[in-house]
Amino acid sequence: SIFVVVFVGETLTLRCEVKGSEDGWTYYWSRNDELLTERTRENTVSYVTESDRGDFSCRGKSFYLTTQWSNTTTVNVLIITQQYLNTAVTLDPNWSVMFVGERLTLRCEVENRRAAGWTYQWSRNNRIISRTTRAYTVSKLHNSDSGVYSCRGEKGPNHKTLWSSTTSVIVLSVPHPLLSASVSWLSPGASVSLSCAVTAPSAGWSYHWYRAVPQSQGYRYELLPEASACTTQDSFSVQGLTNTAAFVCGAARGTPRFYSGHSDPSFPDLCCSDAEASVSLSVSPDRAQHFTGDVITLSCGFNSTDTDWRVQRLYQNKLSTQQCGEKADQTNCEFSFTEKTSAVFWCESGSGEMSNALNISVHNDIILMSPVRPVTEGQTVSLGCKLKTVTSSVLLFSFYKNGKVVQNGTKAEFNISAVSRSDEGFYKCEAQELKKQRRSAPKTWTSLESWMSVRSETLYHLPNNLVVIIVIINYMLKTIITVAPSTRHTTPLKKTNSSYIQLFFMVSSVDTIS
Repeated sequence: SIFVVVFVGETLTLRCEVKGSEDGWTYYWSRNDELLTERTRENTVSYVTESDRGDFSCRGKSFYLTTQWSNTTTVNVLIITQQYLNTAVTLDPNWSVMFVGERLTLRCEVENRRAAGWTYQWSRNNRIISRTTRAYTVSKLHNSDSGVYSCRGEKGPNHKTLWSSTTSVIVLSVPHPLLSASVSWLSPGASVSLSCAVTAPSAGWSYHWYRAVPQSQGYRYELLPEASACTTQDSFSVQGLTNTAAFVCGAARGTPRFYSGHSDPSFPDLCCSDAEASVSLSVSPDRAQHFTGDVITLSCGFNSTDTDWRVQRLYQNKLSTQQCGEKADQTNCEFSFTEKTSAVFWCESGSGEMSNALNISVHNDIILMSPVRPVTEGQTVSLGCKLKTVTSSVLLFSFYKNGKVVQNGTKAEFNISAVSRSDEGFYKCEAQELKKQRRSAPKTWTSLESWMSVRSETLYHLPNNLVVIIVIINYMLKTIITVAPSTRHTTPLKKTNSSYIQLFFMVSSVDTIS
């Protein structure tokens, strides 16, 4: 059976279809098994009332044939009440914030919408929109599409639902993601955690992760191999960093895919890079902290022939570029700060290389004299505390590591006789006046913190004239041969029941990387 819904006051037409019928047929109609007086093929009710509700069927009769009664068609006549007037606007996708260029479909949902023939009215900000379909689709949103939307359904000229409650649509400009990286002053080989956030609160994003590679003008973005597919998580870990690196993220969502812009490059703090890197950075004076007004000279050293290079400065979360000269051998940049600050510096070449990064701090009255580059395990390291203005007062100096006091006293130096990896950390110093008469509070000066990095003593340069060292271990050795550039030695061994270990060193020189 067929179910039809109409409203009081509408016009209803039922048609009796007999296969192969021609002119001369008579049609009979019944409602709720009662024969109606209508004898035509179409049974039209011009103004439907509740009494027209029921199960309709028909049959046809010709001069020589009468058909069976058809299947019933149920007609339900509804009275327009509040129950049937409830409408609502739904969004697809159902996101609270949309962006310019995205696709959005609004639908007008009428409660108990079972009858055919509905049309719809739409309004935005209380103004009628020339749309009459249930679905209102904007293929590419603009800022002007922001507003409050409402709809209502119409069935015939006399039947309209109430306007739905309003639904807000917020359309913003294309978002600019923000990328942040773990802030620790990292050692080579460490991992770094990246976090990507879209600037406006919204949902449905997946994320792409890139490495920013320097080029002559700005950077090019290369998708990280380990992140070839986008991630649904807004965080990502990059393993085993060995050089200063820049990272970028982007976001996408929806169908068809909508892409945000790229974030600004983020530069995790990396204390040092591969000793064989073709681009390196040094500072003069050779220390991590300087006084305001000091001229700081940065030098980029190149093992390559690339003359297209620059020094980058990350200062107060803003990246700036300082061109240091047009000639390859003019690799010095000078900076001077007039107020207390910290900045990170590194060199970049136009061919995509990045040097080690140096974290340089500036203070207006006190500095910690500490190495700016990594120190090697086993070395003696001396940290000093220096005031910009000499005072005649007796001073008490305190040295801190990771916020905890490691030395107190009148000595302005803190010495580590054989530095190890456990000595790595953030150091600062403090100077305080010692007054005999406590009429006023003693003056105290505190430096900024600087990271001291310690690396293992495992890297060596091997010169060409270094003799090969041969160690032979055997239970029954008669001869051990060592080969030097100009000599050959044959040394017989006495036989015993014990094993022999014979070690020959013929070394002309060994260079240690410090």
